[in-house]
Amino acid sequence: MNLDMALKEIDGLKIKLEESEMKYRDLYESAPNMYHTINTEGIIVDCNRTEADILGYSKEELIGNSILDFQTEESRKTGKKAMNKLFNEGNIKGLELQFVKKDGGVIDVSINAAVIYDRKGRPIGTRSVMRDITKDKKMMEIIKNSNFKLQAIFDAITDGICLIDKNFTIQEINRGMTGYLGVSPLDFIGRRCYSALAGRENMCKDCRAIYTFYRGDPVSYSVSKELNDGYHEFEISIFPVRNEKGGVEQVVYYIKDITEKKGMERKAEEYMKRLTELGK
Repeated sequence: MNLDMALKEIDGLKIKLEESEMKYRDLYESAPNMYHTINTEGIIVDCNRTEADILGYSKEELIGNSILDFQTEESRKTGKKAMNKLFNEGNIKGLELQFVKKDGGVIDVSINAAVIYDRKGRPIGTRSVMRDITKDKKMMEIIKNSNFKLQAIFDAITDGICLIDKNFTIQEINRGMTGYLGVSPLDFIGRRCYSALAGRENMCKDCRAIYTFYRGDPVSYSVSKELNDGYHEFEISIFPVRNEKGGVEQVVYYIKDITEKKGMERKAEEYMKRLTELGK
């Protein structure tokens, strides 16, 4: 290979390298997540356009400043500790912090970061990927509040209710149900219904839940049970809980104490009999 050909090949490699760098830079700048590089002092030495746009700054306003300057006061404390841990361990994943935008708004971010080392193995900075999880956090808070309200309503129902899966395991139970038996809900969740509610080692022979699981129809029946304060009569209903495809994946076991109601009915019957006898 002569000199001219060698120079042409070198020029061709340079052009390919420049094109590759341009593609990489474009991907870096336009990535959906935020990227930045900081030195060992926490100063931002580079960031992508996405990060600048989300925070509302220009890249020039971010580069050269401490990453801590763009965090909330509480997150700065967490961020400093996390930075020390990062340089000691080499990487960190799922760190959640809050950043303050230029307009004063606050966003929640999840950070994955790794230490950058020089050729001698000495740390010279870190590279971080930040994902905006503000909407996710708000949605989780809404779900949490909704679950709290539902649980409050669930526990406020004086009748007993529990949710049972196909393995006959109790998934949820309200205080009304455990009030009949005088124990905590935690003593029931995760246990088989026939063990927790009937004190049996094996499935009940006349289990009505099986019918609801396989036929998909609700079932109602009455039982009598001796509790600490005597015999009680209960009305039990089992309702199907269907999945998106219409299959029954859980059942609601609803129990109502009808002891007083039955007693009143019996008294009413006796009273009517007496009136009938007096009439005769």
